[in-house]
Amino acid sequence: MARSLPCLTTVQALAPAVQGIDALHHGDVGVRSLQEHAGLLTAADRDQCGAVGVEVSTASATASAPSAVPIR
Repeated sequence: MARSLPCLTTVQALAPAVQGIDALHHGDVGVRSLQEHAGLLTAADRDQCGAVGVEVSTASATASAPSAVPIR
């Protein structure tokens, strides 16, 4: 850190770091909201799953429906 070099301590941190470096090199750096990013990921998932015949449901429909579980 003393030389302003990033210090990655997990393998999980490596992929986003490489993607960020690649985006900097190609000039593809942009800004978007979390909601926009989530929408793009959901659309990509639907496109990919639709190609193989998998039905994708949205969590919002399930989350908004109230349900009760009896406690015994």
